[in-house]
Amino acid sequence: MLTDLAAACRKSGLRVVESPGWKTRGRPASTGQFTPMGVLNHHTATGRGTSDQATTSLLINGHKDLPGPLSQLGFSRDRTVHVIAAGRCNHAGPSRAFAGVPGGDGNRWWLGIEVFNSGYEGWPDDVMDGLHALNAALLDHYGWPRSRVAAHGEISTSGKWDPGVNGRLIDMNAFRAAVAGVTQGDDDMQNTEEQYEIFRHFLARALRYDVRPLGAGADWKLGPTLWERLAQLEGNLGDQITGIEGADVEEIAQQVVESLDDDLAEKVLALLSDRIGGKA
Repeated sequence: MLTDLAAACRKSGLRVVESPGWKTRGRPASTGQFTPMGVLNHHTATGRGTSDQATTSLLINGHKDLPGPLSQLGFSRDRTVHVIAAGRCNHAGPSRAFAGVPGGDGNRWWLGIEVFNSGYEGWPDDVMDGLHALNAALLDHYGWPRSRVAAHGEISTSGKWDPGVNGRLIDMNAFRAAVAGVTQGDDDMQNTEEQYEIFRHFLARALRYDVRPLGAGADWKLGPTLWERLAQLEGNLGDQITGIEGADVEEIAQQVVESLDDDLAEKVLALLSDRIGGKA
């Protein structure tokens, strides 16, 4: 089980959402081992009209012809990484050897990313840039060479063509070159981690003055004042965080941090700093 998968994904700098139960999710041990050696890219074949929630549900549960989970990760059109499962998934099937990864049981040897794409809509540059960064972060985190990234269509023994467009595989040589060129300096990552820790700290302090109990249990939920004020920074921000709840304000703060787009962090931090003033 890759129980550190979410941490690995966050090294890409992308927004990461953890599906409930992902750390224990995977195919039964009776279906085979999971000892991945590289990253395999797919597309979901779901259209733009399919919600991210519906697509992640599909990846978790599978369908009548193939039981879930269907990949370890999902990657949405807005460049959000959805962590689906830590264990073995039904995504690769029978495979041929590639870049030092053995052939045979592809589900054993490959960590899968399902990109939310119909296969007919094209591949925007910003999505590709994010996908390159995610692949590079995973390869580096697990100590696999940058060359060990592949498309399902490259290793499939059954004629798959994903990820692609209109029946044709994307240019994977160019894709690998882009992954090889991703820079993720330790200093930059440390700065990002420090910024998030500062942001989380201020948010937790602010929440202590603007939370409300949810009844007899120990759960708490964001009070209306804080999230409505945060919503003024961007129209849908309130919708993103109003449903978040947790056991304590630290947990809520962490969930909110993970829910926000990176470019809002500085504005929100400034608002929160002003809001709590000298309160400790």
